[in-house]
Amino acid sequence: KPENFSDQGRAKGASSMKAKAAANMNNRRAVGYATALKAQGLALQAIADRLNAEGYETAKGKQFEAMTVKRLLDKG
Repeated sequence: KPENFSDQGRAKGASSMKAKAAANMNNRRAVGYATALKAQGLALQAIADRLNAEGYETAKGKQFEAMTVKRLLDKG
């Protein structure tokens, strides 16, 4: 809607998306696993490959990429 294009509307949308991602059980499981893999010294792409191979999906139902893993770890 046009009224959602205000700064306040965009901030509300961004806040809602962050809350949904934080509450997503798949994200919470993935961040724990990704953290453990990072501690083993795996690169971001290797972590993404492992998450994808084991059936993990992003909050939007997509496969992980290196940058997605970085963002997941930064938030976690």
